[in-house]
Amino acid sequence: MATQTLSGISGMLKQFYIGPIREQLNNSSVLWFRLQKNEEEVSGLDLIARIPIFHKRNQGVGFRAESGTLPTAQRRQHTQTTVGLAYLYGQIQMTGQAIKGSRNQATRFAAVVDNEIRGMIEGMKIEGNRMLWGDGSGALAKISAATGAVGAGVFFTVDSAQQLEAGMLVDTFTAKSGGTQNLASVEIDQVDRRNNKVSFVTAVTVTKDDFLFRNGSRGLYGMGIAGGIDGADSLGARRVSTLQGIARSTNIFWDANVVDNGGVLKALTLADIQTSFELGEIIGQGRCSLIITSYALRAKYLSLMVSDRRFVGSLTLDGGWSALEYSGGGEPVPWVVDYMATPNEVQFIDERTLAIYRAGDIDWMDTDGAVLRKVPNIDAYEGTAYSYLNLGFSAPNKNSVLRDRN
Repeated sequence: MATQTLSGISGMLKQFYIGPIREQLNNSSVLWFRLQKNEEEVSGLDLIARIPIFHKRNQGVGFRAESGTLPTAQRRQHTQTTVGLAYLYGQIQMTGQAIKGSRNQATRFAAVVDNEIRGMIEGMKIEGNRMLWGDGSGALAKISAATGAVGAGVFFTVDSAQQLEAGMLVDTFTAKSGGTQNLASVEIDQVDRRNNKVSFVTAVTVTKDDFLFRNGSRGLYGMGIAGGIDGADSLGARRVSTLQGIARSTNIFWDANVVDNGGVLKALTLADIQTSFELGEIIGQGRCSLIITSYALRAKYLSLMVSDRRFVGSLTLDGGWSALEYSGGGEPVPWVVDYMATPNEVQFIDERTLAIYRAGDIDWMDTDGAVLRKVPNIDAYEGTAYSYLNLGFSAPNKNSVLRDRN
């Protein structure tokens, strides 16, 4: 393989492919797209964003009598939070034969590269969206089936199969952090999302209430909606007890507003929707600018509006995304869906309080100037795209979540 050929390929990957890769990843979901307007650059050796959170207003105000003593001057009180970055990678690989056989045929070579990059982009888009919807632990599902042996290709039940994929290698642990590992690097054979069932390629013993994680990724995901828009539920429990270094149990301003039914599913109602919509404003003086949920709950919302003989308008958002209108008071708010949205939940988001923190846009790992590098002992070449990022929250109490609804 001529050095000039590899150098030319690296130049092409930088010049012609990195732009479309960035565009596709940044438009991978409606939530990702809309949060880009709040994107913050992170720099420094530690790659940590430090955010001042103002949680007590300046109280140096008040009415006084004529010639009375003026209010005592004060300053807004704040707490500093920190947002560390998570490290997302995507790999492409091309065999020496594919490169050699197509190096003098531009169209054929472009097809080889396009195929590999399309696969990488799709994988990184899905993985980034998993992060946005997670709680920072990397847990993808929880085993609901009774503990026992499961044969190869035999389905067992999980709480939600929405974030699982065929071919994914998973580990299982008894807890989201700590606990005991029961399975390592087991390949998923099939995923039945309709019935929340999964099968493995090999026969294993599954343990009820174990959590499934992508192999090697436990605890390494960035924070997402499930952990950031979280707070004490009706049973006093929280999914994430400490967010960005602040303990929620002793800082209630750091709790989002949770409307739930103690873990027991109940039918979605218009009254529940309106209550949740208003809580961010009542509790945190927020303003809901986006409602996002699953396809099933959007369908339920539509059926409620039709049965109540109410008109539901539609919107076309920037980026071409379609949305329903929700008129809870004031300007209509877009109601959108995401196939990875947490089942049985509706999120009411004040988008001003969320931001994506990044150490630059996605790029090729090319510190030595070459995108492609030789794979040891294999006639193949690899390239790595990377993005250092996380989702940060500045005022969770301006947001709400409605849980346990079907």
